[in-house]
Amino acid sequence: MSDVNLTDVFVDYVCDTKWEDLDDVTIDRVKCRLIDSFGVLAIGHTSPDTDATVALLQKAGGAEESTIATYGSKIPMAQAAFANSILMRSYDFECIDAEALNDDEGNTAAHISGTTVPAALAVAEALHASGKDLMLALILGDDVTTRALCSTGFSVHDCFDGNGTANILGSTVAAGKLLGLDKEEMKGAFSLGINQMSGTMQNVFEKKITFKVPIALSARAGVFAAQLATCGFGPCLNDSMNGPRGMFQMFYSNPTPEKMLTNLGTRFYADAVIKPWPACRATHASIDATLQACAGKTFTADEIEAVELHVAPGIKSFVGQGFVFGMDKSYQGAFSIDFLCATAILRGNVTPLYEQPEYMTDPAIGAILEKLTIFDDLPKAGDVSPAECVIKLADGTELKARVDMALGDYKQTRLSRDEVLAKYYANIEFSGKVSKENADKIVEVIDHLEDLEDIADLMALIA
Repeated sequence: MSDVNLTDVFVDYVCDTKWEDLDDVTIDRVKCRLIDSFGVLAIGHTSPDTDATVALLQKAGGAEESTIATYGSKIPMAQAAFANSILMRSYDFECIDAEALNDDEGNTAAHISGTTVPAALAVAEALHASGKDLMLALILGDDVTTRALCSTGFSVHDCFDGNGTANILGSTVAAGKLLGLDKEEMKGAFSLGINQMSGTMQNVFEKKITFKVPIALSARAGVFAAQLATCGFGPCLNDSMNGPRGMFQMFYSNPTPEKMLTNLGTRFYADAVIKPWPACRATHASIDATLQACAGKTFTADEIEAVELHVAPGIKSFVGQGFVFGMDKSYQGAFSIDFLCATAILRGNVTPLYEQPEYMTDPAIGAILEKLTIFDDLPKAGDVSPAECVIKLADGTELKARVDMALGDYKQTRLSRDEVLAKYYANIEFSGKVSKENADKIVEVIDHLEDLEDIADLMALIA
């Protein structure tokens, strides 16, 4: 493997792959991810500090190239990629998990679409690219990023955030493909992108709003890298992915770079999960188990003697550190299995609405939290982190459910199209900024995206 220049391999792959090389399943999957992404984009404006971030970017001005979703204004494409990535990441509700490259392996923790979709949309809109152009660029960006992340050995307990490192490959590929970079320019863009990689996982462990930043910086960095490459900025690194002090060596302690070549050109990989819940994926099995235990009923603290959540040790240390009642930011709830499961018990659902301050600080939630205990006693099997919920009612009844694979995984627990659309329309309604007529048009346009001549027409529907 040492004599193979990975960057050169992927420069050739990205530049040479054409629309005709794509299969129907890959095209259908990217359309599904786009529908989900537009729904998630629509609700981002309701998240803390989003208005201030957008206002800063609007004030900076510049060429009116690309739309900030739901804000009705256009800014330079790289800045729009950043803004829309912030919107998509706001509720931790976007597509996730790098799909395993081999069927006998598990997925890798990742949030690819939150970088690649905003980057590709921003560039495609600015260039008035076609639907086919957008999908090809996005599929390639997703594929390269998935391959990279599955080859890194990444863990959520690492220092560097994969959203701020490997994700830049995806935005660089998507932007570069749309901009029509030749092979020398594409190699330069990879080099320029890798020099912008950053981001810490501590954002998540401390439940800080800065968790949004790495994924958005990656969206902007990839677009900027591709733009700068068109100016002849160089010469570039020989192998910025796998060469000395390249991406794999800089950011990952136990990578297997050769895995990136698995099924190259015959399978196109991407995010494997469309989320049913606005929360960190590590919490989803616990939410599923809680809702199954409740079996369609809701309970108040007065009806409950105790609640036990049993999870894997790595899950408790990541998202089970203890929700402090009084926290009122959506992202604080999204990374707390105790808050989320208390919400599921009290409300019978977990939605962005229930991550608003008035619901998070409801004393009824606090009362359930006082009776809830998390145990890290379920062994993890491969990439599967099971969860078990036991609700002991005051009348002596015990409700219990165990989940081994959370809902939403493409291969094992896939959401149906109806379920994806239900999530999309629920987000549209919660957003309050996209009309039902435009929401319907977005779905119709994406369903026939290969026929769209100008992506700007699609973005106008969510402006």
